[in-house]
Amino acid sequence: MDSLTKYKKAFGEALKVGRDMTNLTVDEIAERIGISPGTYRNLESGQRVPLVNQIEGFAELFGVTFDDLLKVVMSSWDKKTEDDIKILKEESKDICEYIKPVLKLDHELREKWKKEKEEISTKATKLAEDLIQAGQRYHTPNKYLTEDDIYELSEQIMALVDLRVKQVLRKHKKD
Repeated sequence: MDSLTKYKKAFGEALKVGRDMTNLTVDEIAERIGISPGTYRNLESGQRVPLVNQIEGFAELFGVTFDDLLKVVMSSWDKKTEDDIKILKEESKDICEYIKPVLKLDHELREKWKKEKEEISTKATKLAEDLIQAGQRYHTPNKYLTEDDIYELSEQIMALVDLRVKQVLRKHKKD
């Protein structure tokens, strides 16, 4: 139930109490306030929100101040809200118990992915070092790879690693 509905219900309950205290009928109250009996019934049943002039009329009819009438309504409204909060707290306990295994699985998958990422990175670094050393051995002792050659080779290796990471990600999405 939303807040406005709770307010309308709380006000309707206050009107019912006021009507019972005054021993007036619905028709008599409606006539004194200047509204139709149907409008009064809708207000008392919580179907409509009262206008300020109607609240003033009810307060005068019931022998209370405008503020006192609203305090009664607000007190009832607060009670309904507190009850809803208690219910939500109880329901959230059940939800938390349901979510715990899901969160645990999420954590496990994140840890697994973190390890796989580290393994890929370690393998890529080792592969890059091995390729660079192989390239150095392949060239004659008088001719070594230049810094530019090493940089270009490293870039190619990292592009291959990025491709592999994307393949792993796609695999995890399918799983």
